[in-house]
Order: sequence, then structure tokens, then C-alpha cells
Amino acid sequence: EENMKQIKELEEKVKKLRNITKRETIKACGYMAAKEKITILEHNVNTLREEKKENERYQKELEEVARNSQNDAKEEKHELIKKIKLLEKELTSVTSKKNQIIEKLTLEKEQLAEQHKERNEILEIKVQDLTNDKNCLLEKLNNTRAEIETVKRGVSAAKMVAEHEIREIEEENKVLMEDNLEK
Repeated sequence: EENMKQIKELEEKVKKLRNITKRETIKACGYMAAKEKITILEHNVNTLREEKKENERYQKELEEVARNSQNDAKEEKHELIKKIKLLEKELTSVTSKKNQIIEKLTLEKEQLAEQHKERNEILEIKVQDLTNDKNCLLEKLNNTRAEIETVKRGVSAAKMVAEHEIREIEEENKVLMEDNLEK
């Protein structure tokens, strides 16, 4: 805008200078000086026009870069949104799987606890049965020992009786033998 202003001002000055008649120009600052100024001003105007064109081209390039950057940013934004959606789906899937695993493990834990409880109850019953069996066997053993003691006593008594009878028989035999010898 500033360049445009300067260009317009210079164009106005050029017009004014051209409009001044040669005589007035010669009177004011001399024809050659005026011609030189006009040449310089024309050169400045041309330079400013070139700069204006260059600035416009540069401005277009900047706008193009800005558009491209904006388009790239939009594409990156869309890509990021897609990635975020995919990650959200994966997170949902992983969370769902985690919850299923937790449910499964909780169920298995409960089942194992129930099985252990049942096994413990069965084992307690078996232990009680074995304790009862042991007590019965101990009682039978004690009874058997008592019977053995009774039998031992009976055998001892029978042995004593038998020995006594044997002695009596031997004495009777002795007496009979003596009687037989005497006969």
C-alpha cells in the first residue's frame, strides 16, 4: 500500500512536470535538469512498478504457501482424527477384553473357591470318617489285646492244668508201672 501511494505520488509529479511547458521548466530549473529529473522519476516509477510486481508475486507465493500449509494442516488434522478414532476403538476393544478377562477370572475364582469349599467339606468328612475308623480300630485292637491277654491267661491256666494233669498221669503211670512190676 505504501509502494502504491509512492507510485501514485510519483506519477502525479511526472504528470505535473510533463504538463509544465518547456519554457516554464527552463525558467524554473532548466530544461536539462527537468529532463534529468523526469528520467530519474520515470526510472523510480519503473523501479517501483517492478517492486510492486515483485511484491505482488511474492504475496501470491506467500498466499500459496499459506494455502498449502493450511491444506496440509487440514490433512494432518484429519489424519490425527482418524488415528484418534482408531486408538479409541482399540482402547474400547482392549477395555472390553480386559473386562471379559476380569469377569472370567472372577467367575473362575468363585468356582475354585466353591470347589475348595466342597473339597474341604469332603476332606473334613473323610478325616472324621478316618478318625472314627481309627478309633474303631483302636478299640478293636484294645479288645483284641484284652482277648489275647485273656487267651494267654487261659493258655497259662490250661498249661498249668495240663502240667498238673501230666504230673498226675505220670504219677498214676508210675504207680501203674510199679504195680505192673510187682505183678
